[in-house]
Amino acid sequence: MANKKNAFNTVTTFSKILALVMFVMFPVAAFYIGISYQERIDRPYMNSYDNNTRFEKIPNENAVCTQDAKLCPDGSSVGRTGPNCEFAKCPGE
Repeated sequence: MANKKNAFNTVTTFSKILALVMFVMFPVAAFYIGISYQERIDRPYMNSYDNNTRFEKIPNENAVCTQDAKLCPDGSSVGRTGPNCEFAKCPGE
């Protein structure tokens, strides 16, 4: 009775195709479902983002300058300011 063959323990062409579909298509489908779920979660946040401003040049008045400093002759230091991020003038200049 141990060697008895039936439809549940016989490898057929149909069972090979079914296994291929299960091991290849299910992960792809699960990945697609996960991506679409994440997009649905992010949609309220993305709707508030204006896509037209993404490619416009950022005005210089909103530029962020680096935090380096210039040492002045009197021993004080000045940082970068302005739209072009130039060093401020030292006291006495």
